[in-house]
Amino acid sequence: MEFVFPEIAVMYGLDQSNEYHHKDIFYHTLEVVDNAAQLSDKLDLRLAALVHDIAKPKTRRLSKSKGYTFYGHDDVGARMLKGISSNMKFSNSTRDYIAKLTALHLRPISLAKKMSLILRLED
Repeated sequence: MEFVFPEIAVMYGLDQSNEYHHKDIFYHTLEVVDNAAQLSDKLDLRLAALVHDIAKPKTRRLSKSKGYTFYGHDDVGARMLKGISSNMKFSNSTRDYIAKLTALHLRPISLAKKMSLILRLED
């Protein structure tokens, strides 16, 4: 992996300490790929699952109050995937698809938080 896809290899052993992930980035990524594979046979979706946190190693910072943070990893990852896609000889449609899903992968979490807040306010 270090030679074929080094951006994935560097994820191994990098801890995450936030409310969503209690595993290292690599292990979390493999779980996401497994989950995507259970939902669809679409190769591009599985590839998007593999690369969705590709920028976490680059954006990883340690905050005294929050633990590890990865601010902007969605946007940085989408930009990284342009060059990675070229190097890996992915088609333009695959490049665009995985970059878009990487850029948007945090949106469902944000929407769920907003809905939770709205439901609490209605109670």
